[in-house]
Amino acid sequence: MFSRPAIVVVLLGLAAGLGRGQPYVEDSIDVGGTWVGSLAYNRQAGVIYGTSEQSGYFFAISCDSARVISTTYRDYPLDIAFDSTDCKAYFVQRSRDVDSVIVIDGHTHRRTAAIPLMWANKLVWDGESDRLYVSCNEEENAVAVIDCSVDTLICMIPVGEGPLGLDINTRHRKLYVRNVDGYSVSIVDMQTNQVLRTIPVGWPSIAGCYHAGVDKYYCDGGSAVVVISGARDSVVARIPLQPGPAVNCLCPVTSTNLVMVGASMLSYSSVYVIDASADTVLGILPVGRDAYRMLWSPLSRVVYCTASFEDRLYMLTDDGGRVLSSVATSGNPFALALARDRGALYVGHLESRMVYVIRDTIAGIAEQQPVRQEARRPNTILRGSLLWAGRERGHVVDAQGRTVAELEPGRNDLGRLAAGVYMVVHAKTGTNTKLVKLR
Repeated sequence: MFSRPAIVVVLLGLAAGLGRGQPYVEDSIDVGGTWVGSLAYNRQAGVIYGTSEQSGYFFAISCDSARVISTTYRDYPLDIAFDSTDCKAYFVQRSRDVDSVIVIDGHTHRRTAAIPLMWANKLVWDGESDRLYVSCNEEENAVAVIDCSVDTLICMIPVGEGPLGLDINTRHRKLYVRNVDGYSVSIVDMQTNQVLRTIPVGWPSIAGCYHAGVDKYYCDGGSAVVVISGARDSVVARIPLQPGPAVNCLCPVTSTNLVMVGASMLSYSSVYVIDASADTVLGILPVGRDAYRMLWSPLSRVVYCTASFEDRLYMLTDDGGRVLSSVATSGNPFALALARDRGALYVGHLESRMVYVIRDTIAGIAEQQPVRQEARRPNTILRGSLLWAGRERGHVVDAQGRTVAELEPGRNDLGRLAAGVYMVVHAKTGTNTKLVKLR
C-alpha cells in the first residue's frame, strides 16, 4: 500500500472571460514506479488500471480511496485494454523469453491467465464481438484475435510490416491497423478476419482515429493527415499541415464534428483543428512542447492534451475555438484514462511515480498543485529520439552487452534501434541507466 501524498491548494480565482469553470487537479497518487505508459478504467469495480514498465508491475487504483489496492508483478508490462462484458483487464507483457497477454480478473484484480503471443504490442477490445485484437510486430507482422469469453487465440491475421496502432470502425465492423514499418494502413473485416485492403500512406503512421459521425478514418501521413472513407476503403483527402510538423496524436470530437491533431516541431507544439465534414483546417491552437496524447470529455466538453516535455496538461474547448487553461503535472504526462461516471480524468507519467486525478467538471474554479513532484529526468525515448540529460558521454548496450549506439549530451537519434530494453553505460562513472524503447 502506498501512502497518499498531501495536497496544497492554490486558489487562482475565477478565470476571466472564459464563461465557465475549468477542470483542475484534485489528487495525486503515488503508484511506486515510473514509466506509466497506459491506463484503463474498470467502471464495475471503480478502479483505474495501469502499468509501471520500469518497476515491472500492473497496478489497480481504487477511485474511492485514491490508493493502490493491488499489484501484479510481470516483466515489462505495456498496453492495457478493459473488457466490460466479462469484467477483465488485459495487458501486454514483453519478456526476453515469451511475450504474453496477461488476463486480470476485474473483481479481484489478480492474474488469472497468460496467453503466449510473441511480439505483442498494442491492444483494442471490441464490445460487439467480445474479442481482443492485438498487434504483433517485428517478426510476426500480424494481428492476433482472442475470444475474451474463454481467453483463447482464434487466429492470426497477416497484415503489413510493423503493425502497431489499432482503431475500430464501429459502423462497418472494420479494424484499421497502422503498419509503421510498411508505411501503410491495413483494413480488416472483423467478421471474416480477412484483410480487405492495405493502403499506402507514405509515412510510418503512429497516430490515427475513426470518426463515426462522418464515417472516416484519419491517420498520420507525415506533414499531413490522410483521410480514408469508412465505407469505400479509399483515400478521400490528404490535409496538409503547415509548416510541416510531426503528428503525434489525433482525437475525434463527435459533438462538433471535428478532429483535433496534436503535432510537434523541435521547439513547440500545436493542435490543428480539422472540420471533419469538409476535411479542412479551421485553426491552430498553441500548446506546450510535444503534444503526445489527447482525449475528449463529453461531460466537460473539453479536449485534454498532454505537453510531455513541458510537464503540463492543456484544456481546449471542443469547438476548437481556444485554449481554456493548463495545469502543471509531474514529469512527462503521457497516459490518459477518463472515468466518465465519476467526472474524473487520470493522468500517468513516464518520468514520475505519480498518477494525477483531474476533476473533469464545468464547475471548478481552482487549480490545485500537488506538492509531491519528482525531479524531471528527460532520459526518455520518444519517436526514436533520446534527450540525454547526462553531462558526460555514454554508450548504449543491448541485453547481450553489445554496444549498439554512442550518446552525447543532448538529443540523440536512436530510431534505428529495435524495440526492447537497453542500458546506458556512463563513460566517466561506469554506472548504468535503464532505457526502454517501445518500438
